Amino acid sequence: MRKTCLAAVAVLLFTSLAQLALAGTTEGPAAPAANSPPTAVISEPRNGAIILVGAPTQFVGSNSTDPDGDRLLYRWHFGDGDISERGFNPNATHTYLAPGIQIVNLTVNDTLAEDKATIVVQVVPIPDPNNLNVRPKAAIDGNKTAYTEEVVYFTSLSTDSNGDNLSYCWDFGENRFVNLLSPDAYGKTVTHVYNVSGNYTVTHWVQETNTTEQYISNLATVWANISALPVFPPLADAGPNINAEVNTEITLNGAGASKNANGRITKFEWDFENDGVYDWTSNTTGKAKHTYTVVRSYVARLRVTDDRGMTAEDITNVTVSAPPNKLPVANAGDDKTAFVGQAVSLQGTATDEDGQIVKYRWDYEGDGVWDYESPSSGMGSWVYPSPGTYEARFQATDDRGGTAEDTAVVTVVLNQPPSADAGGDQSVNAGDSVQFDGSGSRDPEAGQLTFSWDFDDRDGVQNEDSGPMADHAYNKGGEYTVTLTVTDNMGQSSKDTAIITVTQTAGVSMAANPRTRSQKPNEEGQFTVTVQNSGNGRDSFDLLVSGDNYRWATLDTPVVTLDGGATTTVTMRVTPPVDAAAGAQAKLTLRAVSAFDQNVQGQALVSVTVLQTYSAALTTQQARQTVEAGKALSFTLQVGNGGNGDDTVRLTASGAAGKWAAFTPAQVVVPKMTTKTVTVKISVPRAAAAQDYMLTLTATSGDNVTLTMTSITLMVKAAPAAGFLPGLTATGLIAAAGTATVVAAVLRRRKP
Repeated sequence: MRKTCLAAVAVLLFTSLAQLALAGTTEGPAAPAANSPPTAVISEPRNGAIILVGAPTQFVGSNSTDPDGDRLLYRWHFGDGDISERGFNPNATHTYLAPGIQIVNLTVNDTLAEDKATIVVQVVPIPDPNNLNVRPKAAIDGNKTAYTEEVVYFTSLSTDSNGDNLSYCWDFGENRFVNLLSPDAYGKTVTHVYNVSGNYTVTHWVQETNTTEQYISNLATVWANISALPVFPPLADAGPNINAEVNTEITLNGAGASKNANGRITKFEWDFENDGVYDWTSNTTGKAKHTYTVVRSYVARLRVTDDRGMTAEDITNVTVSAPPNKLPVANAGDDKTAFVGQAVSLQGTATDEDGQIVKYRWDYEGDGVWDYESPSSGMGSWVYPSPGTYEARFQATDDRGGTAEDTAVVTVVLNQPPSADAGGDQSVNAGDSVQFDGSGSRDPEAGQLTFSWDFDDRDGVQNEDSGPMADHAYNKGGEYTVTLTVTDNMGQSSKDTAIITVTQTAGVSMAANPRTRSQKPNEEGQFTVTVQNSGNGRDSFDLLVSGDNYRWATLDTPVVTLDGGATTTVTMRVTPPVDAAAGAQAKLTLRAVSAFDQNVQGQALVSVTVLQTYSAALTTQQARQTVEAGKALSFTLQVGNGGNGDDTVRLTASGAAGKWAAFTPAQVVVPKMTTKTVTVKISVPRAAAAQDYMLTLTATSGDNVTLTMTSITLMVKAAPAAGFLPGLTATGLIAAAGTATVVAAVLRRRKP
């Protein structure tokens, strides 16, 4: 049956939506705020009416009204695509040409606002006289009275005389118009829940589903009178008053109930201290656990919330008290034995099962006077001035005033000084390890001793070792007094000494690397000298340098100190003076003399030879020389030797005029720090062009490496013309004549 109604909806859904949208379009100007909209009413035909195909049908809208009395414009939408012209006539006549279910809309407009009324009609073909099908009749079981949120049952009493299959459709009256194409429910018996109170018109109709006509019945209606359902707040029960001990978990048995039909409690909340803050929440139970940590009286508040959001509260009194005090347990610690004047530490401890210790006290001498008190520690210290047996009393107090005591026995005796034993005298060689044994030292009270060894009473150093056994090595010969000091735990001490005789032998060896060097003047050379103490004890060695030219040498240090068998290195620097001649030598002897035994010496021999240096120099009186072409020029050149030995200097010339130069002599031996004169002859060819030429003179020393140069500018002048000479060409004559003419012209211009 439901499929039949849905099929009718599907056929006309698109057309109906389009017509509804068109009917709702505003066609006039916006209404002023004071205007009241009209009300559209379709009087005929009734909603659900059956209309024959081809039969003109009168549509009546004259019962439409306007509160302001405005004249209304009317427009009909007949559902099959036809629309009437908008006008002042409220009624219209329309003929349907095909069967079907049509949605009819009437839109009324007062030019400022509009309204729309809707009905559904069933268009059927003209009945066949031979067809005995009769339209079904709809009926409902009766009016209903109920509350909001209550389920209301509706039962159809509809009939069909032909026994056709029917689809049962319902509209519960919550909308302005009954939409036959979209019922609110289907079925012979249906239920509905109204959420808002009021009187509702419930409409019921049936439609044939197995006939050609698919007739729709009349519309049967009943009233549903719905009243607002009474709502009651919930009930809260915080439970009985509770007495509890502090720091002990309790259970608060809260409960709640709803007085509404089908109602329930959805939240339980506890404010344990009634301070406005709810400390605990549950959605299922009001039983809460809580521990109160402060002794006092409390008001615990329970709040319950039902499924309608309504709340209720209740309180219960909780009295929290302290449990009976449990006394602390005190422990004075172990008994003690001490000496007169010795500080005795007594460690008292205490525990409290139900609280904490707030005060510790000691009566050290048991005389009823509390000598020590502290809020945090039972560790005290006391010095007993006299020997005897004392009962030290310890007391602990808890935070509720409870006390406990315990005692410790302190036995005080007089202390006797210890005796020291440094062992016997010993004789050893320098550098040997000497073993000392002080284990023979004793304390009369068998207390623990501390040891302090002083291995040499002359060096001012004490407490060089701190055990009963010690060892020490003496690096120098001699007689040493060793002192052992032992101290007991009362601070009393005693001393003992032993004599250590140390025998020392001296010895030294030296080596130099390298043993020989060749150096230039004023050049530093270094020798690494190794010094070894071959004796058995610590010794100092004076380092001395002697020999030829010993003043050239210097040492990093004049004295070295070494333990027996130890080795060190010293750097000796040798620098020949700047004027040292080539081949000069420094033959040096380096000695190390023992301070322990000056007859014990070591030595190393080294030598330094001075290398020759080369430094040739060239000087001339004039750096510019003039000569005519075809002539020769001679001038002298000073060859100097700034080296530290005789030098054989070789002279050469280069440059544009170098091939014209000759030296007399071309090689000269120049003693150190002197000069020699050499003649330079320049022979200029006649064909040489008149211009400046560069002449470079070079002096090469005997090492063929050291060079010195000087440059001379040679100005060559043209040779003068003088008559006809053999071989002179006509061109030459013309050139000479031209030159003479120019010279004569110049002379004439200069003539006054």
